Amino acid sequence: RLESERDALTGAYNRRAFEEALEREFTAARKNDWPLSLMFVDIDHFKDVNDTYGHPCGDDMLKAVAGLLSGTLRETDIVARYGGDEFVLLLPGLDASQAEAVAERLVHEARRRQVRAAVGRRFAVTLSLGLATHDVDAAFDDAQALLKAADSALYHSKHGGRDRHTSYARIRAA
Repeated sequence: RLESERDALTGAYNRRAFEEALEREFTAARKNDWPLSLMFVDIDHFKDVNDTYGHPCGDDMLKAVAGLLSGTLRETDIVARYGGDEFVLLLPGLDASQAEAVAERLVHEARRRQVRAAVGRRFAVTLSLGLATHDVDAAFDDAQALLKAADSALYHSKHGGRDRHTSYARIRAA
């Protein structure tokens, strides 16, 4: 069963396992009145690395980012590869300000890292993140609405210059 829940390359959960966890955690958050934060993570300029240096190099970058995410978060958090160079994080019990602090830490940690690639080169890594929180201040109707909100926030980060995080709550407040 473990193999069917994990992405073979990165060791992160796969999309199907993430979607099951999202439904489960969203239901629990609503029932118990606790916050649930969700974060999309996109590797900036990933396609350029793949196109210029090849897929083995891109694979090294994906593994490094998965390791960064898993190593920075709590054991109770869920790190999943959503597709391509996109990861998604599920942070049960974290409110919006706590999730923003995590996002800031991830962006900062990525900037400090360099990926050593198969071709003997080192690459800087930057991340764009979008986050949304379901809680008493911002209740979402369902898990898919929370997911869409985080995706919308990611879009703002990418179009705002990348290498940053954006909170859906801040977009709505603007």
